[in-house]
Amino acid sequence: MNFDKLVARAQKILLEPRNEWSVIAGESSTTGDIYRNYLLYLAALPALAGFIKGSLIGTSVPFLGTMRVGVFAGLGAMLIGYAMSLAMIYVVALVIDWLAPYFKAQKDPLQALKTIAYSYTAVMIASIAQVLPWIGGLVMLGGGIYSIRLLYLALPVTMKCPQESAVKYTAATILAAMILGSVVALTVGGIGGGLGAGSGPGIAGSSSVEFDKDSPMGNLQDWTAKMETAERKMRDAQESGDSAAQQFGRL
Repeated sequence: MNFDKLVARAQKILLEPRNEWSVIAGESSTTGDIYRNYLLYLAALPALAGFIKGSLIGTSVPFLGTMRVGVFAGLGAMLIGYAMSLAMIYVVALVIDWLAPYFKAQKDPLQALKTIAYSYTAVMIASIAQVLPWIGGLVMLGGGIYSIRLLYLALPVTMKCPQESAVKYTAATILAAMILGSVVALTVGGIGGGLGAGSGPGIAGSSSVEFDKDSPMGNLQDWTAKMETAERKMRDAQESGDSAAQQFGRL
């Protein structure tokens, strides 16, 4: 893998998108080339940043404290989210190709994959900012908006759609991407909150989600853990008493 080439491509698609889309459209490449030489590395950025934020830095929840997902649960969510994001890009490419005739564009699955893969450059790079408090969300929003612009500029070049259809084509693609992205987010969130979950209900009862010890939710988690321990001891004592009574009855 030539990382210099990857960095150069990312820089050009961000800084000189109109020229770079013409270059990309004319390239002879395969699905494997796009994934192997670009997507596998760029898609790792949001997954890794999400793990650092969720499991190491934590997320501040007003009035509750700083929430962190357990490291093992976070790693599981990171890997699953990474794989699903790669799959989602391919599915969105299929949607772009399927929509082509409706917007007087040319069907071409490889060009569709190029379109969405390189359009995602801005949002994937901007996702690194999620580790930052407050301003990180604004940076990610800016990256998402710029990726929409990249997609708008790409469609007339890669998919040969008329310029007057580019806005509607872009909107339809973004809608599909948002739906698929929501599915990925819900799945990864469920994994992050579910791996290693305890028996207690809700967030306070999940062993994979922890709050700072001195926070309101941290105190609630500590109280819940103590109550579960006391309940378990009482259950064990009752079972031990029942067993002793049964043995006495046999005598």
